[in-house]
Amino acid sequence: MIWWVLLIGSIALFLGIEMFLLPRLLLESKYSIKQTLDRGIKKYKSADNGKSIVYEPNLLVRKYIKQYVIASENGKKIFKCMVKDGLSYIDFDIALFDSAGKVFKVITVQNIIDGIYLEEVELPVETSYVTLILNKVDNKSFPKISCSKISVKKLIVFGLVTCLWAMGTAYLVNLSMARIFGGLFRESYAETLWVNISVIAVALIATALGTIILSINLAINNRKK
Repeated sequence: MIWWVLLIGSIALFLGIEMFLLPRLLLESKYSIKQTLDRGIKKYKSADNGKSIVYEPNLLVRKYIKQYVIASENGKKIFKCMVKDGLSYIDFDIALFDSAGKVFKVITVQNIIDGIYLEEVELPVETSYVTLILNKVDNKSFPKISCSKISVKKLIVFGLVTCLWAMGTAYLVNLSMARIFGGLFRESYAETLWVNISVIAVALIATALGTIILSINLAINNRKK
């Protein structure tokens, strides 16, 4: 029984570390935006102790987005936006700042415009304020500046750590399988050529699977449409 636990547990631990721990340590998203150029112009309070702040975007964005509101309602934070009349399509990023003044996430908003008010967007509760970055308005595109690329050095370190961790996981898998299926011949079972080849294969498969899962995880977390 203990070897089954080790077999399943080692694989599950590998996938968990590959999906959550290593990305946090080595591939944490870094954003190039350091401050907001938007400014708050009005504050409102509602009867249920909610509050709203009206912001005016920076001059470039203001040509297309007149104002936006961040409202605190029933424990939620809501982004409401008013665009210039006559636009048909807009694509922009909302860079979210925390209480320490650092960008912790970027949300992408894409809307086919019908009127001057866009659909509301729910923001994480830890959002203190935001800034807006245009990507595209109608047929006009703007430079993408929301986030920086992960350095080659970090990718290399991530790859090396992943390979070492995968080899360790493969060793545990091999040991567990030898104990489960080898019986009295488990020592020779673990040392046979095909088993050693299978260890390498498991490591490579685990690395590839972990990388695929990581890529999907990063894509979901770093871009919300």
